[in-house]
This record gives sequence, C-alpha cells and structure tokens, in this order.
Amino acid sequence: MNKSQCTHQLQTAVNKSPQLLPHQLYLLDNVLPNDVRAELKQWIEDPINDFYWQQIKFSNKTHERYSVNLIENCVIEDLYNIFPTITPQIQERLTLPKDCEFKGLSLWRDLAGYNMDGHTDNPVIYAAMQIYLFDTVDSECGTMFDVNSENTLVPFKANTGYLLNNTVLPRLKHWIAIPVPPGQERVSIYAIWTGSKS
Repeated sequence: MNKSQCTHQLQTAVNKSPQLLPHQLYLLDNVLPNDVRAELKQWIEDPINDFYWQQIKFSNKTHERYSVNLIENCVIEDLYNIFPTITPQIQERLTLPKDCEFKGLSLWRDLAGYNMDGHTDNPVIYAAMQIYLFDTVDSECGTMFDVNSENTLVPFKANTGYLLNNTVLPRLKHWIAIPVPPGQERVSIYAIWTGSKS
C-alpha cells in the first residue's frame, strides 16, 4: 500500500464531497486507491482470517452483520494509521468542534437477509464515514436518509459512500434501503470521529 497516495485520495474525497444536505450530509466518490481495495478484498477472501469476524447484536438481536476492528500487521492496521491524518479535513469540511478526533473504524460484511430499521447515530459521534467497497450487492442496498421528510438514497456503488455530520440537530435518521438479497454481500468501512473525552 502506498500510504501517502491513500491519504491524499481520502483527503481529496472529503474536500471535494458535494453536499446532499448543507452542513450535514456529504457524498464521497473515488475514496480509496484500487490497490487498497484489492488488498482488503484479498484479506476478506482469505479463509485464515474467518475467525476474526464477529456477529453484531443490536437491541439483543443478532443480525447478519459481521464486523472486524483493528487487526495488526495487515491492510486494516494500515488504514487505522492513515485515517487519523484526515481528521483536519473532516473537521474543516463539517465545521466540527476543536476536540474532534478519530475514534476508530470497522470493516463490515452484511450478508443475505441483513436489514436495519431507521435510527440516528449515538450523540457522542461527531462524524461518521461509510465507504462502500465492492460491487457485490445491488445498488438499492445503499443507505436511505430521511432528508426533510423525504427518503434520499445514497446508492451502494463501489468506492463511494457518505460523510455524516452528527452534531447538527435534528440528527439524520437512516437505514439500509432494502435487505441484502440472497447470494449477495454488502461490504463497507465505517469510520467515526468523536470528541477527545468520549
């Protein structure tokens, strides 16, 4: 991985992100270099890494979402080291408080049947970024946002995503637009920024 190229591409994606909803929701495009996505794909497809995935529970129910957090000595650790460096761009683009800092990222795999009801993010989160990684699911499986009482879809398309400012009230309700169909999977990176005391 060329870390400086990855950093530059992330910074550019944030700086050039068009506003879907002023000061609150931004669209991301061409977020990661292709070689980084290829490394992630290779890591995901390697059976030796299967035991790292943990099934996620929401409201005491299991869902078909599996998550990986920090794994050392691989592409995931490289990304963990790169994402803090784009904090100034995130902070400036979203006009976030000065104590904003990178909190962490997760690699998500949403398998067939995965669904999520409308929700808002935890108030301790200042900003959230979701990067759609591969074209392994229908574009309609993107994220739906309630923008001024209208459903607005951010379609699932490889190497795109969104940046959400969670400090603006009311917080945007969002959900997966349709459940993941049989034989497909929805793979993404979810990164968050919080206050330094969170």
